Amino acid sequence: MTTAELARRGLVDHRRSLAAWVAGVAGYIALIAATFPSIEGSGELDQLIEDYPEILKNLFGLSEGASITSGPGYLDAELFSFMLPLLVLVQAIGAGARAIAGEEDAGRLELVLAYPVRRREAVLATGAAVAASVALVCAAAGAALLLFDPVFGLDLALGNVVGAVAGLGALGLFHGWLALAVGAA
Repeated sequence: MTTAELARRGLVDHRRSLAAWVAGVAGYIALIAATFPSIEGSGELDQLIEDYPEILKNLFGLSEGASITSGPGYLDAELFSFMLPLLVLVQAIGAGARAIAGEEDAGRLELVLAYPVRRREAVLATGAAVAASVALVCAAAGAALLLFDPVFGLDLALGNVVGAVAGLGALGLFHGWLALAVGAA
């Protein structure tokens, strides 16, 4: 068994849960994007948010001058400020913890490590599988945003979507690898 086989097995063995994560994230983005036309251009909502105390604006991540009735402002407040990072974190940490510690808990780690593969290489291969699963979920989020942008008139810039999704990927990758390291230790 090579390290490439370990990485492939890390993805294939959990393909159903990964498919559910991809579908769930895309569905959540569709739900959030579908509600945007109902508040688009609402001056009263912008005025209400403008009247919020500064501490409340900071709590909800509403920057000065940003409009929640624009597509990017709405997605920033409703999607990127809390829920989407939380979903990516839960998926990444679950994948990282499941990679080594989950195999040991299920009693399958001894079989994997019985092959002539160094333990360091086994951890790196499972880390590649965690990175691939995080990348798939983030790519699904980016694709969903780009798909629903013209449908609901979100008016998103491609560079901003790529940057936001890359930031989500980096956040998920760090925490997924951290969970993998703790599980391997």
